[in-house]
Amino acid sequence: MAETKQQEEEPPLFPPSSTSSSSFMLLLKKLMSKRRTWVFLFLTVYTILLSISWNFLNSVLSWYESTMKLTPTSALYGSMILGLAFGVLSIVAALIVVVPATLVTWITILVLLTFAGKGRRDLVMEGKKLTAEITGFVVRVLIREGNLVAVICAILGYFALVRRNKEDVPYIGGAKEIPAFSQVGSPKSLLHFFPFLPFLEMVQSPMSRKLARNGGLLYPVIGFALFVTFLYLAFGDLWGFNFNREEIKLSFVERNGTQFFVDGKAFYINGWNSYWLMDHAVDYSNRPRIKEILQAGAKMGLTVCRTWAFNDGGYNALQISPGRFDERVFRALDHVIAEARKNGIRLMLSLVNNLHAFGGKTEYVKWAEKEGVALSSSNDSFFYDPTIRRYFKNYVKTVLTRRNIYTGIEYRDDPTIFAWELINEPRCMTDPSGDTLQDWIEEMSTFVKSIDRKHLLTVGLEGFYGRKSPKRSSGNPEFWAADLGSDFIRNSMLSTIDFASVHVYPDHWFHDKNFEEKLKFAAKWMLSHIEDGDKELRKPIMFTEFGLSNENEDFEPAQRDRFYKMVLDFIYKSAKRNRSGAGSFFWQFLVEGMELYNDDFGIVPWERPSTYQLITEQSCRLAKEHGFWVKLDPESSPDVGTG
Repeated sequence: MAETKQQEEEPPLFPPSSTSSSSFMLLLKKLMSKRRTWVFLFLTVYTILLSISWNFLNSVLSWYESTMKLTPTSALYGSMILGLAFGVLSIVAALIVVVPATLVTWITILVLLTFAGKGRRDLVMEGKKLTAEITGFVVRVLIREGNLVAVICAILGYFALVRRNKEDVPYIGGAKEIPAFSQVGSPKSLLHFFPFLPFLEMVQSPMSRKLARNGGLLYPVIGFALFVTFLYLAFGDLWGFNFNREEIKLSFVERNGTQFFVDGKAFYINGWNSYWLMDHAVDYSNRPRIKEILQAGAKMGLTVCRTWAFNDGGYNALQISPGRFDERVFRALDHVIAEARKNGIRLMLSLVNNLHAFGGKTEYVKWAEKEGVALSSSNDSFFYDPTIRRYFKNYVKTVLTRRNIYTGIEYRDDPTIFAWELINEPRCMTDPSGDTLQDWIEEMSTFVKSIDRKHLLTVGLEGFYGRKSPKRSSGNPEFWAADLGSDFIRNSMLSTIDFASVHVYPDHWFHDKNFEEKLKFAAKWMLSHIEDGDKELRKPIMFTEFGLSNENEDFEPAQRDRFYKMVLDFIYKSAKRNRSGAGSFFWQFLVEGMELYNDDFGIVPWERPSTYQLITEQSCRLAKEHGFWVKLDPESSPDVGTG
């Protein structure tokens, strides 16, 4: 765990004498992470505000009663004022909740500064994080749910007030001497409205009248039911309730020989890459875009998304330094996993980058150098330095045993996660023999399996054949590929590795070939690796990245469609013949407004209907081939991403 490493290298989070203070801080964080806490605070404040504004709300009804002409127009005015009043109450209540919660946080920090002996800087950072999360959460709730409640109150109020205009006014309990809105100034008349009690004016069944006569049970029974409805409208998403969506239950994906299986059926994957999900979800205002892309993927029949579960050092770092994690970013990853679960999308999570982006192995080497324990300044020391290996193991254990705050499930127990990927595109060019990387893969894959035996595991290879491979000349794009320190067959042969990964980027590998030559090589490349899966490895082969650059001199949009079709056809033919070509993931899937994350391979599928059709047809034919039911949204193309 992260805490273990921190205790080895830094002073303990709290000294022994501060056990009670430490427990109090943990209890506070646990309490503030409960949705029930915020619901209770919100309703308490709302009730207080309602009692304060009771006379104002009654005056609205009194004004309506005193109106000379009781018309639909006056009913509209009255309902708008009442709806606005309830909307303001919701917003003010939510804003007021922020104040005491923030005060409690900072008072606790002052107490811990005084008695617990914890560093001022760490406590201030923790306080800022909690304050930002509290504010973001409450603001998000009041803008969306608070306004929705106000609109519903206004609509129901309108119908109730229009009902009052009719000559044949309904009477509660059948007693004609007490009309429903006769005593406008009394609290009882206002109770007829708040929050959904206009329904009572519309209930005309004999049973309701009987209940009303016999002790007035109609009010508490229906009132309680509508109060629960009010809670759902305001806070239902926080408990994971969604009455408009069938709950999607996911099972763990298993491997048997060269195929994946789900619930006894062969599972071939049509997937995509969106590496940026966690990083983007750190900002609460960006989270609708996470939901948008996962929903769009589900509508297209896509089944697995590959994304990063790392960000080492730098901006929005998940791991700030060895053993120190940003809870704010971890919660963003929690959100991504929970949202994927809601949409029936599985995730392939990569644990570190070979490249500089998002920290990667370079950041680990810098940490070791900073602490004066690095064996070398080479980035490749990531693979052989014992201290750095310990850093990475600590990180892996922390991620795998993380308990999702939204689902309550530890990552290692969550079937939403399709597989773990040790490292994105590993290369160890200081040891072309491949021995260093092979030793690292053996140690890390064994370590992962010691913690999590439920999930599949892959290395994250590009698919190059190493120096010791007989395919080093015939299979690789060019001679340099054999000297990168990786070996597709050797690295993937380990018993702790469940499937092999391959990337398909002829644009990166060739600079002097035209499109037709690149397409011909890509077909040969895919066929070679599928044969390896069938005969050598006896494991599934996943083409976890493929793409065609739009910056080629001879690029035409139709070329990308031809390239995609070639890749997708190979997977479909493999599925028809029960071969090892188990799936493909195009790089990369974007939605509108994602220009910051775009590259020359990114696509917004619905912007080109022909590309969109290729992807959705692949989903359908793969599902049909092995008996899976995929629900595609026929109305989603080409506007699926617009909302």
